[in-house]
Amino acid sequence: MACSRKRVARFLRQAGLQGYHRRNGPGTSRRRPATLRRSALVTVDLSSPSLPGQAWGDVLFGERAYRGAPEDLAGILRAYAAAGFGEVQVWLNPCSIAGMEAFAPVLELLREG
Repeated sequence: MACSRKRVARFLRQAGLQGYHRRNGPGTSRRRPATLRRSALVTVDLSSPSLPGQAWGDVLFGERAYRGAPEDLAGILRAYAAAGFGEVQVWLNPCSIAGMEAFAPVLELLREG
């Protein structure tokens, strides 16, 4: 389950965010694109029979949540960085200490490069 740069770019186009800028109105200044950073919120479902997730996770995220091995999830996060995102916030299911511990191998892979 790889997330490619093209997939992220396609998502941004479909969401109407490709080349997005805000017009503040007549007589006011606009922010320069060079001063803007891209950020994203991604949901990661780590639930399994041995690590049950919260029921709200399926309701809120459903099929939009990323799932996979630590290598796959690290690859997805790297794709966001390659697409120019300066920040990616990760919402885990389960949102618990056990969920954070299950996500730790992904962080280790990202630290290793």
